[in-house]
Amino acid sequence: MICANAYLPSSSSSSSSSSSSTITVIPNDSPSELTDEISLNDADQTTLSSLTTTDEPVDPRTKYGAKRRHNIVELIETEKEYVKDLALIVEGYMNVIENDKDIKKPTGLTGRERVVFGNVQRIFEFHRDTFLPQLEQCIENPDTLGRLFTTNRFSPYVKYCENKPRSEYIVAEYHDYFEDIRKKLGQKLLVSDLLIKPVQRIMRYQLLLREILKSTERMGDEPRAIRSALQVMIEVPQQANDMMNVGRIKDLPTNVHQLGELKLQDMLSVSEPLTSKDTKDIEKKFKERRVFLFQQSMIFCDEIPAKDKYSSPNYIYKYELKINKLQHKEFKRSKEAFQFTLVEVDVGITRRVICQCKDDEQYELWVTSVNKVLQRQMDLIIGKIRPCYCLYRHLEIKLKRTVMSNQIDKTSILSTSSNSNGTIDNTKKKSSLSFCLFDSILSHSVAKPLTTKKINEKSLALSFPLSCPQSSLISNMHSSEQTRCLFNRNVINDDEIVQLLNGNKK
Repeated sequence: MICANAYLPSSSSSSSSSSSSTITVIPNDSPSELTDEISLNDADQTTLSSLTTTDEPVDPRTKYGAKRRHNIVELIETEKEYVKDLALIVEGYMNVIENDKDIKKPTGLTGRERVVFGNVQRIFEFHRDTFLPQLEQCIENPDTLGRLFTTNRFSPYVKYCENKPRSEYIVAEYHDYFEDIRKKLGQKLLVSDLLIKPVQRIMRYQLLLREILKSTERMGDEPRAIRSALQVMIEVPQQANDMMNVGRIKDLPTNVHQLGELKLQDMLSVSEPLTSKDTKDIEKKFKERRVFLFQQSMIFCDEIPAKDKYSSPNYIYKYELKINKLQHKEFKRSKEAFQFTLVEVDVGITRRVICQCKDDEQYELWVTSVNKVLQRQMDLIIGKIRPCYCLYRHLEIKLKRTVMSNQIDKTSILSTSSNSNGTIDNTKKKSSLSFCLFDSILSHSVAKPLTTKKINEKSLALSFPLSCPQSSLISNMHSSEQTRCLFNRNVINDDEIVQLLNGNKK
């Protein structure tokens, strides 16, 4: 039996799976909702039964082909039930609110209906008119299943989940009004029970996709499309869950969409922002906070626990650190402490925040994520001040690909590094090697021009869009000859990179 527990925003969803002829959906979000059990058609049950009871050897392709068909049928049947639930929202509640004059709409609700239902109508129309018909065709053409699950198709769920906390607030505020509509429609489920359905559904697709992937692999068929579909249905729900938590932040002083993409969120023990380097007794000042790492900012919040098991926690904004003002970071790692320190430098003000992780795994995750966000910000800052840096990044990527494709050995790369300007130690970070190669290639091109292919300024601008604030953190510039070389909009060919590397090897 494949069992999918109802998704609760305040806790992670859980699942377990094994082979059977039914899928049981147990919605835990509402005590008023009964368990839905969806049985498969008798033909598929008979097929599976015959495969498990016969004493004769069964061809693996036939066995797992039948099991895959079984899972696809489950997917279709549960999809039909899901579309019916969405219809109860769109053709039921939304229709009554818009057209029925018998039930008086509260004055305070006028204009807020869109917040209550979000983009559920768009989701409903997609599943009813496009996705379900395409799923039904996969019974006879199972190889096409993987292509139906793409990020663009399911991205509306992220927006729906981001809006969900505001929707819950309004539904609770006008509970009596929505209860009157429920009674008029003769429905058993509360509007809140129905509005949680899209959240539950997006979390459950991965359950059956995992089973379909297993069967596909055991059949010996190409699994890449299904594997890609599974990855999409893991990532999209995670994004949806993250944005649902972001939607619960209270008193946020800026629009959340101005903060960029959310990279990570978790509970950390953090200090209050310090303006002094004195860390004496700092551990006494640590507080548990929910920390959100965006591309443009780190948001620190107090968590307000959920009132009961049917509700979710809320978050109160306390303070933030701007990524483009983070000048320094220190990392302390020991058996007793897994800490990283961030320093924000503003006009005349320096603030330090110490973050304490609970274990090595959490420490690694946060340090890696913070480093990536800081590196991206640094790239943008350098690109703004030094436009040729964008061309360097393009060259660096081409260089890596060329080295891989031509299987140039490590000694030749180190040789090239040692023949560069000598300002970078070969024992430093991996990026040092790229800078050495870049300087070497530029020096070579200035002293002995290479054959280059021209690209126009318009295509270059499209290839390297720039949008970042000015900063004084980066002051180093290329030499005038190197800058002139890059401003001529020349792109060095792959074979010339190989030529240069081979020359340095000699």
